[in-house]
Amino acid sequence: MEIMDARIEQLFSDLVDDRLDDDGAQELSRLLRGDEAAVEKFRELLRLHFLLAEQAGPVRAFTLAELRAARAIDDEFDRRAEAARSTATPAALTSAPSSDDWRKSARLPWALLAIAASVLVVTAMWRQPSSGDGASRVATSPSVGDQAASPQIAKDGAPSANSRIVARVLRKIDCDWAEDRWSATANGEVQKGQVITLTKGLLVLEFASGAEITVNGPATLVTTSGSTLKMIRGELSASVPPRARGFCVETHAGKFIDLGTEFGLLVDEDGEVETHVFKGEVVAQVEGLPEGDHSTLLNAGEAWARNTAGPIETGLPAEPRRFLRPLKSEETEVSEPPPVLQGLTLHFAADAGVQRDVDDRVSEWGDLSGSHGDLRSENAWQVDAEQRPLWLPRAIGKRPALRFDGYRSLVTEPVYLPTSHTEVVVFRADGDVARQMISERANFRELGVQLFNFYGPPHTVLQISEDRSLVGRVHLGFIPQHVDPVDVGYVKSPTAIDNRPHVAAYCYDADSHRASLYLDGELVGASDDVPVLDATMAARYIGSHFERRGFGFTGEIAEMLVYQGALSAAQISETCHWLVEKYELVQGVPIEVTVLNDREVGE
Repeated sequence: MEIMDARIEQLFSDLVDDRLDDDGAQELSRLLRGDEAAVEKFRELLRLHFLLAEQAGPVRAFTLAELRAARAIDDEFDRRAEAARSTATPAALTSAPSSDDWRKSARLPWALLAIAASVLVVTAMWRQPSSGDGASRVATSPSVGDQAASPQIAKDGAPSANSRIVARVLRKIDCDWAEDRWSATANGEVQKGQVITLTKGLLVLEFASGAEITVNGPATLVTTSGSTLKMIRGELSASVPPRARGFCVETHAGKFIDLGTEFGLLVDEDGEVETHVFKGEVVAQVEGLPEGDHSTLLNAGEAWARNTAGPIETGLPAEPRRFLRPLKSEETEVSEPPPVLQGLTLHFAADAGVQRDVDDRVSEWGDLSGSHGDLRSENAWQVDAEQRPLWLPRAIGKRPALRFDGYRSLVTEPVYLPTSHTEVVVFRADGDVARQMISERANFRELGVQLFNFYGPPHTVLQISEDRSLVGRVHLGFIPQHVDPVDVGYVKSPTAIDNRPHVAAYCYDADSHRASLYLDGELVGASDDVPVLDATMAARYIGSHFERRGFGFTGEIAEMLVYQGALSAAQISETCHWLVEKYELVQGVPIEVTVLNDREVGE
């Protein structure tokens, strides 16, 4: 048994560290099946892991599939108990525990059972052979809009009587909680008593009461009800509508009761707690003080602070810029809509919808396309303060712009782009800095410094190359029968880009098999070999490569528009000239147009 115990411990370690392969999962299943002693050993390991994780580290949130698998394990316990009773002798039945007693001793706590289920049931469910119609072998969770994946919350905000679901996920921004960094459907529901631990990223939750909570990692919290939570560490901001009045955040330093407002709360690594009121009022309550319980009403613009067991500080000024919180719709309205609105899917402008931190660096760039119609806004974010671009109030045409230095970037939530698309951007390049950064690389100098990289794959890229030319391309990566990575729709300006502000447009038109590059409204390059590619749904990177640091743009970006579909030459010219006038740009002398065949590019 000692040898088996050691093997179970090794397989369990692989499971916890996410190293368990198919063979290991099958072996663990065999060891546990029909061996009560082995099951007991596994239960002990699970219980120990859960208790340690709860005290010292993050506890992974359980997926809908795992919770369903846990119920399947419950059913298996029932089946075994019933089978044991039906085959036992009468004497054994009189002395044996009841089915309910057996289930109580054999069933793990719900959280532990879900982990066990992920090995015994979920592995088989997710690795079953594909169906004959070519469906994927990977199971997918229902969407947030589906009944199974959404909290059972009534329209008035009250949870259903038979539900332990207290909140649902609205957004995940580059977030490491659950399976997917971005998709809110990876785990659309949050249970009562669930521990949520982030090491990075942004998680936006809507509680059953209607309160919207934005958690910025690293952070740990516990959802205790549809109108309360416990904050262990980290940063959150809360937006509480009137119907959610009374929403409470509990910390070790006190309770904070919202009276229908907006506020932020910090619990740092040393145990200090701060509360900053942005709008409305918050009541701060502290119990167990030597002088008795203490209650303070905080108004908009005020902050409250207390270390682990020290004195309470009040009358401090609130600092909203210290908190990362989603922009409101009224903050992403633009007074100057572009001349072409059809197909517009992203629109960023540095003079509207910009959230800045205390150092004037941009944490969120609001998508203005929603203000032009009924589209959902897909904002661009940077959750890492060290990688945020700088906001300049007077940069291009006396208007604001975002300053990039090759290492800073923003990234959108996943955005759909069809095979044909058009991008327009107002920018000013630091060409000498770009050339120096590129020349100092040992490899991949051909990637230039990138104004944007619309990661797919395929990736749509607009870049400044080592010779300071402007290049638009769609990167396919490595494909069969090609030694080097392949680019299509490759278009290059015939001369170097100077350090003046410009408007660039890149159009990939799969229907007419043509890619075009425009500078300040004039066509400067084209490619006549443009294949039809797959549509993509992915995060889009602004000012950077999607993964390589030091490959980002050097200069300012003031405005960007992205269209689904290929704009006509007239529409591109109209849009570019509208931006030229808006930013008071001085147009240069028309330059020669170059037409490239992708097979001549060499990549």
